[in-house]
Amino acid sequence: MPQVLANELAEKRVLSTDGRELGILHNVTLDVASGSLETLVVETDHSELFGIEANADGVVQLPAETLDGVSDHVIVSPPE
Repeated sequence: MPQVLANELAEKRVLSTDGRELGILHNVTLDVASGSLETLVVETDHSELFGIEANADGVVQLPAETLDGVSDHVIVSPPE
């Protein structure tokens, strides 16, 4: 996947690979030492995404490996 700046991701719609709208990408978390992406912080109206429960604020932290692609939307797939 080509490099993408984190500020280009903020507030993008998050879709699953099957086309379901999951929410809005609110933020990402990184490992400071390595610089690698750790989680996608998604604001959602769903009670859970891929079996990961939303917190009281409607936020789910998806593992970085769910990221499948970035275009006009952030595309995610279920974790394996």
